[in-house]
Amino acid sequence: ARGGGGGDDAAATAVSAEQPLVESEAQYELIVASNQLVVDIDHEVADICTLVRDMYVLKFPELETLVLHPMDYVRVVRAVGNEMDVTRVELAQLLPAQTIMVISVTATTSAGGVPLTDEQLARVNTACDVALELDADKQRIMHYVESRMTHLAPNLSALV
Repeated sequence: ARGGGGGDDAAATAVSAEQPLVESEAQYELIVASNQLVVDIDHEVADICTLVRDMYVLKFPELETLVLHPMDYVRVVRAVGNEMDVTRVELAQLLPAQTIMVISVTATTSAGGVPLTDEQLARVNTACDVALELDADKQRIMHYVESRMTHLAPNLSALV
């Protein structure tokens, strides 16, 4: 009877030892899926930013050469909207002062831009909002991945 009991203890220990492994494996798979989701979001955001640039070029053709980072571009477009006097738009929270100065000078000396129609502006704003929401979702996913990595791979996380 005693030998059977010892075997049961060993089996119980093996099952409990597998439990964290299964949980870790599930978390690992979730981390991998989350990383793929971040890549997919990046591709979607890039496509949306291209769409925004293609539509907003009518309003401010030079802006894409002045604001190079796609999400900064989207934030500036959303803030400026159809305002023809860019100096009236508060951009200090979005860009460095020197970039704001260059944008303001370029906007006042440019003769190429025309206001967007209400329909065009609505489409631009919708695209900007979707890009901003996707970017916020991506940040949340990345924060989750970082928080889980400290538990799954503490040594690696310490190195990075």
